[in-house]
Amino acid sequence: MITLRMPELATDGSSASALLFLLGFLVLSLAFGRRLLRVLGCRDDLGSASERAVTGAGLGAGVLQFVPFALAVAGRFDVTALRIAGAGVALLLSVDGYRVVKTLAAAVRASERPNKWTLVWLLALSPCVVVLFLIALTPSLDPDGLAYHLTVPKRWMHAGSLDYLPTYPYSNTPMGMEMLFAWAMSFAGDAAAKCVHLALGLLATAAIVLAGKRLASPMSGVVPATLFLVGPAGVAVVLGFTYVEGGASLATAGALLAWLIWFQQQDRGFLRAAALLAGLAVSFKISAALFPAALLALTVIAESDPARPRERTAGGVAASVLSCAPLVLLVALPIVPWLARAFLLTGNPLFPLFANIIPSRDLSPELATKVDHYNRYMTWGNSFGRDWPQHVRAKVLLAVAALWALLGAFAFFKLRTRVARGAVVVTVITGLAQLSAAGLYIRYSIPLTAAVMVPMAATLDRQLARRWVATTWIAVTLLFSLMQTRRILVDAGANIGGLVRTAIGLETRRDFLLSRLVLYPLYERANSLPADAGVLLSSSCGGFYIDRDTFCAEMVSDSLRFTSWEVFTADLKKLGITHLVAPSALATGGPTPDLGGSSVSVVTRAGQFQMVRRLLEQHSRTLKTAADFGLYEITAMPVAGR
Repeated sequence: MITLRMPELATDGSSASALLFLLGFLVLSLAFGRRLLRVLGCRDDLGSASERAVTGAGLGAGVLQFVPFALAVAGRFDVTALRIAGAGVALLLSVDGYRVVKTLAAAVRASERPNKWTLVWLLALSPCVVVLFLIALTPSLDPDGLAYHLTVPKRWMHAGSLDYLPTYPYSNTPMGMEMLFAWAMSFAGDAAAKCVHLALGLLATAAIVLAGKRLASPMSGVVPATLFLVGPAGVAVVLGFTYVEGGASLATAGALLAWLIWFQQQDRGFLRAAALLAGLAVSFKISAALFPAALLALTVIAESDPARPRERTAGGVAASVLSCAPLVLLVALPIVPWLARAFLLTGNPLFPLFANIIPSRDLSPELATKVDHYNRYMTWGNSFGRDWPQHVRAKVLLAVAALWALLGAFAFFKLRTRVARGAVVVTVITGLAQLSAAGLYIRYSIPLTAAVMVPMAATLDRQLARRWVATTWIAVTLLFSLMQTRRILVDAGANIGGLVRTAIGLETRRDFLLSRLVLYPLYERANSLPADAGVLLSSSCGGFYIDRDTFCAEMVSDSLRFTSWEVFTADLKKLGITHLVAPSALATGGPTPDLGGSSVSVVTRAGQFQMVRRLLEQHSRTLKTAADFGLYEITAMPVAGR
């Protein structure tokens, strides 16, 4: 009889351990951030306690990713090593941690009660925030988390290093957030990883509020913070899951906040902190790569402004550029390790960017071009323009770019100072470059918008300061919060009662998963396969709960090709694939599944279904079925041409 147990690195029992880990992680991040702010030369008397805490937390959490990274380089990337390393770092930072706790306690005792408007605004946000915590404390259900944000670090921890993972091309990009997920899973499982992402996202929201307040007024922070968190395209929809937008947004919003402290109070230490945070944003999500360039360009403009008081004499733009050279090194510091790894594994340090120009492992120029076009034109608009062909989407994208440029021109002529106009130019160019590279897909742009929305709101400061606007905004916030709450609950397929019972341990996590993750029985059965089994996932890439090597047919790369039967079977043998999880219809002669067109996997899906159907019909046997899928064993490795 097969004994079923919780898969490795998944949280078991109640979520108390996840909350305890989160508390320790936040204290450790703040302690490390406190130390880093001092190393960077930030004066203790500048910036409020809240501003220093938020920027410090972003710095600390971001740099902590390199502890697991270093262990992986040494070939010791496993649970035991991560726990020992965590204890060691906590011991080294114990003095800073003690002072952080002491400072926080004193700040709470000395702080004044927030005004009634702020309390009501926070209350309006609370429905969404409460549900996000419940989602974070329950088992992982989100497709991307199960496909690679959790699966990739789990595979690496099994290997003991950051090995090349065939069919997981995103694992060759900067994976800073996944390093934090690995640390969390080694202590308290996937719930702890989700809590880390949620906490960083909420800190990003706080950073936006503080940046807006410093730049113009409280409303200039509250309005973009609300839109960022619970707006129609808000980050809340992914914040309770193991995505990376929360960490990347904290880095960009924290960088903006630190930059504003430097700009207003002329402390170069905070400028260095802003540069390091900008680099950390890219280490979390490569699509944030334009942000450091924009921040450096804006710094050059600000330093070369003759009307601005200087910390030292300067000689125009050329001297300002030279003075920013050390900042480039700080930006590069957290990015270079990931780019070096990508170069060693794929031959392309910017993988998957420019793979149509730079020869890249398992990504041919032809396939890279198809992926690039699909990401630019086809991943967005699928809720209202599902049937739009590419030429229509290209015109829509061009229209949005033109509108963005017109808004920039309006702001440019409305503003008067050189720095403000320079900021508009940098923002417009950055936005146009982002649109050109990634189209209108919101998730690619969330880290950028977290920072860009603050100066945009500041230009409307007089209008936002009106009493009726502030009152109306409370109602708008509550509406957005309730809408996002409903959307999150629908996506999770769970009611409040079920979430609460599972979070506190009254309902087992296995029961939760069996009732909400229809393929979970297949994952359990896969965990009884031989230890050297290789499982191909077709049409659904949720591999986190499988404790065997998995391969994702939905991720587009040349490590598993569907161009012909001979090529496909050769790749199966090379990868060591012995089993499949695939739609049952492909094995029984049923209709080809319709998975929609919002995923880049559409590029190779027709070939995938053709090859998998033939494999299942001619060379497999059924081990278990669940819902419309089955787990199949390859009974005899196909011979080329047969």
